[in-house]
Amino acid sequence: MTTCSGAAHVCAELAGHLRIQGVGRTWGQRGAGINTAGPGIISTPMGQGELNGATGAAMRIVSEISPVARLSTPEDIPAAAEFLLSACRRGHHRHRSPH
Repeated sequence: MTTCSGAAHVCAELAGHLRIQGVGRTWGQRGAGINTAGPGIISTPMGQGELNGATGAAMRIVSEISPVARLSTPEDIPAAAEFLLSACRRGHHRHRSPH
């Protein structure tokens, strides 16, 4: 990953987060829950390539200070989505207002 594409990736992640924050209050007032999943660095061939590239040291630091302190696996993503969706179906979700 080059510096420019790395910056673009970070900007895209932030834009997605801010977009969800922006619509959260509106949808929350309608009784809907809004969730996002940010898996971080995923252990795939592409992720491994990035870890071995120019930004690898910074990516390892991010991974180490994340709540799970590990790389995500491709299986983590659908598992998280299934968990969030099942919690919503059971009514076990809470609305967190955007800052």
